[in-house]
Amino acid sequence: MIKNKKFSELFGMIKRETYLSQLRELKNVQIIKVVTGVRRCGKSTLLEQFRDELLSEGVSVSNIQHYNLEEPENTHFEHWRDFYFHIKNSLSNKGMNYIFLDEIQMLDNFERLLDGLHILKNVDLYATGSNAYLLSSELATILTGRAITIGMCPFSFSEYVAYQNIEKPNDVDLVNYLQTGGFPQALEMLNISHSAYENYLNGLYATILEKDIKPRNAIYNEVAFDNLVRFLSDSVGSPVSANSIANYFIHTKDNIDDKTVSRYISVLNKSFLFYHVNRFDLKGRPNAQKW
Repeated sequence: MIKNKKFSELFGMIKRETYLSQLRELKNVQIIKVVTGVRRCGKSTLLEQFRDELLSEGVSVSNIQHYNLEEPENTHFEHWRDFYFHIKNSLSNKGMNYIFLDEIQMLDNFERLLDGLHILKNVDLYATGSNAYLLSSELATILTGRAITIGMCPFSFSEYVAYQNIEKPNDVDLVNYLQTGGFPQALEMLNISHSAYENYLNGLYATILEKDIKPRNAIYNEVAFDNLVRFLSDSVGSPVSANSIANYFIHTKDNIDDKTVSRYISVLNKSFLFYHVNRFDLKGRPNAQKW
């Protein structure tokens, strides 16, 4: 059930219309809606905003179950089956039931829970989680054809402008946005102090690396991996290739080959720490893979 939340709590926040519109289109469609994205980009708030829309449209509270698997009161389920029957036994017999499972990767064998709830005819199922977990081979095998992924990013510039209450954005505002980024909580920290903002981002960065990426992937050379992350951070907006990066690392004595560089970059992309942008070619000729 909905716990410790006021239904009007989020009405004054920035509506993530780009993503809310996708959820509205898929409402009551028998497919699992999985919202993925980098940590703290606003996935949990998105589900709360959509839940509140349902309530404002007249959906009964008894037809909505919302669980955040990071909250202590939702961590006592020892097995996914226990959670499944808890949810199933709480379903309303009247109308569609809307189930929101936030940070679903915290539950072992969560894909089996999603699969079990999906086949229930009176359930509309939504989930969020870290992309590093939700691209597991198990999930791909079990939920083939049953789930649709909505990739979420931090604030866009237009959302940043709305958040900052900027009536007439200009080039200075764009530069500020590019420098500070669009993580909602980071912007809150920036209102406190620049050091609080920096500490928050440093902690978030470390968490993504140490909890989302390294434990889930075979990173045999952590020093080289960390150096690659720093190299890419310094090269944002510039074309790079796995071969050129490997050649650079020869000089730094990290000594990782281009195949390893490609795999590491793929891992970083899947975790939304970096984004791959195709190089634009007016003549339309095929280009080598670039990042």
